[in-house]
Amino acid sequence: IRNWRAGLKRTALRQKKDLEFEKETLTRQKAVEEHTRKYYEDDFEDGIEWFQRNLGRIGIDASEHAGTDVETKVANAFELLEKMGEMLPDAEDLMVESAVRMKKIKENKKAGDLARRERERRARKLKVEQQQTQAMVEGRKAEAEMLQQLRKDTAARRKAVHDERMLARHKE
Repeated sequence: IRNWRAGLKRTALRQKKDLEFEKETLTRQKAVEEHTRKYYEDDFEDGIEWFQRNLGRIGIDASEHAGTDVETKVANAFELLEKMGEMLPDAEDLMVESAVRMKKIKENKKAGDLARRERERRARKLKVEQQQTQAMVEGRKAEAEMLQQLRKDTAARRKAVHDERMLARHKE
C-alpha cells in the first residue's frame, strides 16, 4: 500500500509539473504573439504617419475636409450631387486649362526631342573620335610590330653575315 501511495504521489507531482510547464509555455506564446501584434500595429501606425507627412510635404491636404474651403451641408444625395456639380469648372475654363496643358506638353516634347538629338549627336561624335583613336593606336601598334620584326631580321642577318665571315676566316 505504501508503494501504491508513493506511486500516486509521484504521478500527481509529475502531472502538476507538466501542467505548470504547459501553463508557462502558453504564457510565453501569448507574450510572443502580443509582442508581434504590437510590433505590426506600431509599424502600421508609423506607415500611416509617414504617408500623411509625405502627402503634406508634396502639398496634398490629407485632413477631413481636404479640397473644400467650406464644409458642405446637404440633406440627401441629390443635393450633394448638385453641390459637387457647382464646384466643377465650366466648359470654357476646362478648354483654356487643357489648351495650356497641351501647350506645356508640346513644349516638353520639343525640348525632349531636341535633347535626344543633341545626345545622339554627341554620341556619334564620341564614337567617331573613338574609332579614329583606335585606328591610330592600331597603326602605331602595327608600326611597332613591323619595327620589331625588322630589328629581329636585321639582327638575324647580321649574325648570319658574322658567322659566314668567321667561317671564311677559319678556312683561310
